[in-house]
Amino acid sequence: MLQIHPIYFIVIFASPLFSVNDEIGEVGIVKGAVTIKPTQKDIIPSNAIAGRMLHNGDIIHSSEDGLIKFNLNGDNGKITMYGFSELQFDITNQFCQVELKYGDIFTDFPTASNCEILTHSSLIRLNGEELWITRNFSNEDKIYAIGGSAQISSNITETEMKIELGEMVISNEDSLGNI
Repeated sequence: MLQIHPIYFIVIFASPLFSVNDEIGEVGIVKGAVTIKPTQKDIIPSNAIAGRMLHNGDIIHSSEDGLIKFNLNGDNGKITMYGFSELQFDITNQFCQVELKYGDIFTDFPTASNCEILTHSSLIRLNGEELWITRNFSNEDKIYAIGGSAQISSNITETEMKIELGEMVISNEDSLGNI
């Protein structure tokens, strides 16, 4: 008869208590072709499905007909990504940064959110409510304040400005444009 040592059971049942949980959000809605490429080596890149957990460092890529909506843990922020787009997460307990590499996103964050959107040209600090951000391959960002406001800094010229409800600004490698 096979005898199992009691320490084996302790290790098996206690290991989830000490494991690192880096889940940062959950996929809500997916339409079209959307893939998630994890930075963790023990998770296989796959198509996005509703209910899948997102992890820190994940890269989300949507095809031309793709759409994905997900909720982030913590400050209950929501992001919807449209069409041909790609973004990556860098989120810790104190800091939330989403890098938009290209494409279109709609953000909906509560007031006093601790999250920002990073692009090659801009750093967008979210001050709550809703933003529409479009980024193209010529490194031009168009930021629309649908609700609330946002503080925008140019990564190249180090200029800063704030946009309010109903305003839009263009940020590119040359400058941070007029509202």
